[in-house]
Amino acid sequence: MENIEIRVETLDDASWPETNVTSVYLRELMTSETLAAGFHLLRVRGECEIGIQPGRNAYDILLGLGGKAMFSSDKQERWQGEGYFVVRPPYATPYTVYVSPTDYARLLVVRVRFEPEDVAEIAGSPAQHSFLFARRFEDCPHYSEDIKSPKTVNRMVLPEGLVPRVGMGTVQTEGPDEVLEHEHPMLDQFFVGLRDCDCTVHANGHEKRLREGMLLHVPLASRHGVRVEQGRELHYLWIDLFVSLRAQSYLHEQHQIEGEENK
Repeated sequence: MENIEIRVETLDDASWPETNVTSVYLRELMTSETLAAGFHLLRVRGECEIGIQPGRNAYDILLGLGGKAMFSSDKQERWQGEGYFVVRPPYATPYTVYVSPTDYARLLVVRVRFEPEDVAEIAGSPAQHSFLFARRFEDCPHYSEDIKSPKTVNRMVLPEGLVPRVGMGTVQTEGPDEVLEHEHPMLDQFFVGLRDCDCTVHANGHEKRLREGMLLHVPLASRHGVRVEQGRELHYLWIDLFVSLRAQSYLHEQHQIEGEENK
């Protein structure tokens, strides 16, 4: 396969204003890396209400990476998130992000672009897509996976079925430790460095350091792994974008969610 390097972008930069004046900052990330989704960093300081309508050919997933915000949908659902969290608004429903006068919010907005089969999948299970799904990362269920050590803490943030062809989870461990080399040609994968993360991602003979506040793209179909040295921490969110609905079965085949062993 083509020897493509690992791409990394920093989520924060000097343009973030250090004032008490209300400000909104939006920046596109990982342009041209994948056709399956778009990534935007949204940062808000001070009182602001933002209304969003993704349409019927896309699904938004909002990842809280700091601060506090209130989310509401046209279906009168409301949820307040703080710190690390995930929000998936109802499908094809306008929603609002509100930040209070004394707060700020730092969000990674993932807009998943749909294929015709995705729209048909949603039509076949409307109840699964008609509510506002929201959780703090720390409240998400644990899962296990063969390529990770027993001391690793894994959480399933966005389970299979909530957004067609998408899954998300977190991985946390202390060095020395590693995520064993593996490959999954059926999906595009991105990592977001979370609190205190300082590890090394290797793929196709290349290496990149992943730290808190970084977004990293694992080259499609590459053989890759992650290692963390003594005295450092591995702590990231993975975002899986599957090439087809059939391929997303990888989520439940490879990730055993705690409490579902006998189901």
